[in-house]
Amino acid sequence: MTHRQAERDASAWLARLDAEGRIHADTRLEVLVGENREFAEWLEGSIERRVAVLRLLSAWQSADRLAALNVENPASRATPWRQSGLAAAAAILLVAIVAVALWRNVPADAPELEVFTANLETETGERETASLPEGSRIELNTASRVSVRIDAQTRRVELQDGEAYFDVASEPARAFTVDAGLAEVIVLGTRFAIDRRDERVTLTVIEGSVRVRGAGGSAVLTAGRSAEVDADGRIDLADLSQRDLDRVTAWRRGRIYFEDVPLSQVAEEFNRYNRAKLFVHEDVADIHIGGNFRTDNVEGFVALLSDGLGLTVERGNNVLYVTR
Repeated sequence: MTHRQAERDASAWLARLDAEGRIHADTRLEVLVGENREFAEWLEGSIERRVAVLRLLSAWQSADRLAALNVENPASRATPWRQSGLAAAAAILLVAIVAVALWRNVPADAPELEVFTANLETETGERETASLPEGSRIELNTASRVSVRIDAQTRRVELQDGEAYFDVASEPARAFTVDAGLAEVIVLGTRFAIDRRDERVTLTVIEGSVRVRGAGGSAVLTAGRSAEVDADGRIDLADLSQRDLDRVTAWRRGRIYFEDVPLSQVAEEFNRYNRAKLFVHEDVADIHIGGNFRTDNVEGFVALLSDGLGLTVERGNNVLYVTR
């Protein structure tokens, strides 16, 4: 789904909910979701939809503050808003356009309107892309969570769990910061990936440069380099080949790559993407595997283990046991 389509659909939904008298100055998205199953199911279809709704809802609820910026306040005309769904949708979309325009030219003394927050999440096996109001994009890998806050002075994302790829819009006056727990990454405009799991954070720079900070110090990384930050905050730097970079970002194409990797680790990687889990017996855990696979093709992988390597695969309830 495109960003524009998500905006149009979100404006139509909010117009409908407003016409039903469900939207008020302090209405939270969770309340709207709980009251309307159809809306909840639509919202779950993509992160783009959730971001669009959050942005438009925030703009609608902040409409009274637009008067200070010489923008008409649709909230002061409650009756016309409810005259028709089409008029309400147009009014909401107008507010959204004004809000987005303000994002792109934020004065130093801008009012509180310039605050955007969102919580984005993917389930096991899902990948989603979200566009932020200032032009940056976040791609979430399987089972990942981020929270976003953008205001007139800062752009801040917390990667709470999982893996994400960032394409950051260049704004020299407003840094983009990612808090990944063990490490903090600060950029002005670049492309990079962060993987947060197992008490470590791995940062890979695809384009541009970033600064990474851990408890043990900081380092500047340029394109083609990576940093791994451990639980003690120590930073381990490495140079990557193009092949390495392709492997790190393969999940964006729905693939995973292995080069001479123990079967136990291969199983862990597949388990990140699939509800059917691989359990590897210790007597085959150290068999090394190479190749590239679709993230969702666990059945094809176990067929390779069985037919190609002669291993035994026993099936349980959403469990695949691999033994001799």
